[in-house]
Amino acid sequence: MLQWKGQSKHMSEKLTFNPAKMFRLSVAFGADLRFDPQKINEYNWREIDLADEFRENGDFVTGNLMSRITLLIAQITSSFGQPPLVLAPSVTKIKEET
Repeated sequence: MLQWKGQSKHMSEKLTFNPAKMFRLSVAFGADLRFDPQKINEYNWREIDLADEFRENGDFVTGNLMSRITLLIAQITSSFGQPPLVLAPSVTKIKEET
């Protein structure tokens, strides 16, 4: 019986400015995904490439994490009395060459 119960995903965004001494910021969020214990043994997990699955169908997690990261960056950058730095919450998908 399979003892594995879920998957963890972590995303981060780094901001640097020139000159670098002026400002540097790194924000990271993570998500722990738990699988339904009644359905976990319905799949052969050794044959599933989870990295590829999340790359193709993981927007429900990655989009949410990037939105939270973007909001936090805007809140942090506006805390000094300046207009917030608002970034588009996007995830770049790299296509593999065949």
